[in-house]
This record gives sequence, C-alpha cells and structure tokens, in this order.
Amino acid sequence: MADRRKPPPGWERERRSDATFWSDGTTTRHAYWGPAQAWWWRRAGWKRALAKAPVIPAAYGMLFHRAVTERALAVATGAAGGLGLVRFFTWREQWGHDRAVVKPLACRLTALLDQPVRDRRSWLTVPPDYGTDDAAEIVIGVPEDFTAADRDMEDLTRAVTVSTGWMAPKAEPVLRSRHPRLVYTKSLPPPPAVSLEDIRPHIDAARPSEVILGLARKSEPARLDLDSETPMLGFSMSTGEGKSEAAKNVAAQVLYHGGILMILDYKLVSHMWADGLRNVCYARTPAEIQEALMWLAWDDYDDDGNVMRASELTRRKQVVLAARRAGQKPNPGPRLLVLAEERNATARAIRRFHRRMGGKGAPPALESLDETGETGRQVCVNKLDVAQRFSAKASGSDGSADARENIGAIVTKDPKEATWKMLAGGHAQPPRSGHKGRYQLITAPGVTEFQGVLYHKDPVESDRIARELAMAGTIGQVPHDMPFVYRGPLLVPAGMGQDARARQEGSEQGFVLGPEVGVLTAGEGPGRAVTLAEAVAAGVFVSIGAARKAAQRRGWEPAGGTRAGGWEYRVEDLYAYKREQEKR
Repeated sequence: MADRRKPPPGWERERRSDATFWSDGTTTRHAYWGPAQAWWWRRAGWKRALAKAPVIPAAYGMLFHRAVTERALAVATGAAGGLGLVRFFTWREQWGHDRAVVKPLACRLTALLDQPVRDRRSWLTVPPDYGTDDAAEIVIGVPEDFTAADRDMEDLTRAVTVSTGWMAPKAEPVLRSRHPRLVYTKSLPPPPAVSLEDIRPHIDAARPSEVILGLARKSEPARLDLDSETPMLGFSMSTGEGKSEAAKNVAAQVLYHGGILMILDYKLVSHMWADGLRNVCYARTPAEIQEALMWLAWDDYDDDGNVMRASELTRRKQVVLAARRAGQKPNPGPRLLVLAEERNATARAIRRFHRRMGGKGAPPALESLDETGETGRQVCVNKLDVAQRFSAKASGSDGSADARENIGAIVTKDPKEATWKMLAGGHAQPPRSGHKGRYQLITAPGVTEFQGVLYHKDPVESDRIARELAMAGTIGQVPHDMPFVYRGPLLVPAGMGQDARARQEGSEQGFVLGPEVGVLTAGEGPGRAVTLAEAVAAGVFVSIGAARKAAQRRGWEPAGGTRAGGWEYRVEDLYAYKREQEKR
C-alpha cells in the first residue's frame, strides 16, 4: 500500500520500500505521486537499474550522433508502442475471460473449498481456449485436508459444468502432492448421429443380457445389462422426443439375442415392426392388456388358497426353485421383455376399464406390472416402461413411488428441472443440448449422455430394419399359452402341428368351427369351451364388444373360466351364431 500523506521532514533518509536489489517489495512509504511512484519503488534494484541503463547511451548519442540516435529512438518508440497495444488487447481478453468465467467459477467454489475469491489466480486456472481446445485442463487448487468425498466431488463438478458448459467433465484428484489439486478435462461429445451400422459390431459382441442404447462420448457404447445392474428400465420423455424409437432399439436387440417380447400398446400402432412376429405378444386394448398381464403375473386361487392357474412368473419361479434344490443351474426360459408403452395413458385406461367391469381397488393388471418389476429379474423377466412423465402415479398401481424404486436406469431427454429432480436421485442436471436424439442415461453411479440410435429417418424403413434385426438372430420360443401371439392365420398356441395329444394348457387355444363339434387345433383340456377373446381372434366376432353383446342377447351361460381371465363359452353356441350370420 502506498502512503500518500505529505512526507515529514527528513523522509529522504528513510527507506522508500522494503524492496532489495534482487527481489521486489510489497510496501512503500511517502509515494505522494501516486500508484505509479509506489510501483516504481517496489521494483527490485536490478530492474530499476536495467530500466535506467538506456538513458546514458541515448544521452551520449544525442550529443555526438544526433541523427542516428533520433532514428533509433523512433524505431524503439514504435516497437514499444506496438508491444504496448498487444499487451493491452491481451489484457483486455484476459480481463473479459476472468470476468465471464473465472470469477463466477471461483465464487461457486469458494463455499466448498474455503479459498479466497480475490486471490483466485493463485489456486484456479481456466485456459482462455477451454471451449475450443479438447485437451484443455482446468486446475483447481484444494486445501491440504481435502479428501475428494463423493458429495464434494459432485458439487465441484456441477460448478465446473455450470460455469464452463463442459458436459460430464472428467475429474482427476492429485492429492498426494505438495500442491494438492483437481484437474478437470473435457469429455468429447457423443457423435451427432448414430445408425444401426454404427452399433452393430457392439451388438454382435455383447452378451445376450446386454443392450446397446447408442454411442456416448468418445464413441463408447452406452450399454445396459438386464441381468445385473438394470433389469428394469424407464424412458421418460415428452412427446416427439423419440421414446418409441429408443424402445424399438431395445426390444429388437432382445429378440435378436433369443428373447421374447410382450408389447402393451394402448396407442395400437407404436411398434408395427413387431406386429405378426411369432415371438411377440402384442396387446392393444385395455381388455387385451389386462389379459396379457394376468397371464404374466396373476395367479388364480381356489377357496382353500391353492393355485388353480399359475401365472408365467410363478411357473418360472417354480422352475428356478426345482433347479436350485437339485443343485443345477436354473433355466427359467427365454428372456421376456415387457414393453409398456405410454404408461400415463395406459394406466388411466386400465383403471377406467377396471371400474367399468365392476372392479374395486387397484386393477389387477397394474398390480401384475408391479409384481413383474419386483420379482422378475430372478426369473429372466424384464420390464421397460415408456412414459411422457414417469411420475409415481404412472409407475405404480397404488400411485406411490415404490414401484419406481425398482427402475435401475432411466433414459430422459432434456427434462424440466422439477422432472429431473424427481428422476435423477440427486445427480446434477447437465445443460440442455437441444440436439435431436441426445439422451441422458441416469443410473446409480451417475449420468451418461449418449446419442440414441435412429435406424432410418423414414418410419417405414426404420420398422423394416428393426424387423430384420429382430429375426436375424436366435428366435425365442414363446410359451404355448402366451396370449395374442401370431402363430399362423389364426391365433393358436405354439403346439400347433404336434400330434393330437400334444400338451396345451393355455387360455389362448385356437379352434375350428364345424358342424360336428368344436375341435381344438392343439391343446389339452376340454375343447368345447373358449373365451370371447379367442372367438374374436378367430374371426367369429369383429370386436370384444360385439362378442359380449351376442352372449348377453342369446343368454349364453359360461361353461368355465373366471372373471379375471375371461369366461369360457361352448363352441356349439358359437358355431350356431356363425351359421346364423352366414345365412343372412
């Protein structure tokens, strides 16, 4: 600091600063001419001597070689002026960079590291070309007692991301040093577009339980393992952001690796690429969705509590139990992926359907979805929920967030801040990219940004490519009683073509109407009773509503079945109805 008070008498005999001949000083006294004089007095002695040295040759030249000296001084003055302009513009850029980036970052970090903002240049380094240089490094000096705890690292990384715009920067703690520090480097962004050809080598090299979502930074594959970390998935994106396209990619890979698929599509046409595949159950209406889910995870009990009809989940659990007791490796069957489209709208439709059918409480279809998410991983059953906003009301049968806790990975696309806080579990939200197909994968370890796969810009061509991929690998065999599976001209069980006594246990039994009796094309059990849904699938009725009206008007009495699984009616009655319609 300069003391600008009027100097007292005899001040010339006092030291003007604490500078020595070899080192600069820090304080000055009696610099009554202002900061310039104080700065000059704080200079080291050798620097002041070096600055004064040109004065003697210049004075000598002006006395004895005036013309040459004037030209030399003009050149020197011009060079000094140019150097001064360069330094001024350089200082201007550094000042703007410090004001726009360095100081805001220091203010965000000082509360975490207890470092002074005014002295930020001594502990914070942000290169001016940090936005264009991929090899740029941001160095943050930390106190000696800093331990790089997860919470602290998350807060520091969030501050760097907000201040610089670096998405998911890589942090390297250098704590075993005399100058402990954190070194942040930029992560290369995902590629701008990804096609099936870009990820096909990764798909072929992946395990059957893995799916490739796209390519992340440095073109690394963004993968999920359905057997371990992320058996249950969730896609939460607003309309038009590519939910169905991303779900198509996951489902096609599951089929490619030998799995089977159950699609719950209230929109009817979300996944036409899978329509008619023999390893896909495609349920569209609320009635079909309920029947498919109750086949999957709803057991029928008698009055004594004994299981009358075991669901697919229960059958798989029994297979695993028997294998474990025998000391063998369990094989519950092919991987089954349940793809639930538009969970928000589907949940409302199922609740309305349940109330119209006279049901009370939570719909059994939604409870079956909860059961799948809670117990499916052990028996190789996975679930993918697709929603515009994956709220608690959309994810669980009772409207609580318990079912969402089973979701191991959530894929989203630039959500609102409230939605991110609901889904991200405390992870920092990266800046919105606005790029088409740029998704954020939220898992327990952190957030990964990746570019999703777009098979083709033309939806028809994209469906064709997905269908070819699904059928190019191992074709999984569906259970014989899995409903709404295309097995030929009629919806019949997978046992079609076996001998006359082939096993058939399911409710989805195709039948042939003739003048003799209703004959099961394949099956086990009575062949004279089928459900109305089976009759609609066989073409007897145009819709389930028409079938119910016909049964009510003609007074048909159920010959078997249950309210939940569907009442069964005599084939003779259906044949008589069909003959009446043909005569008209």
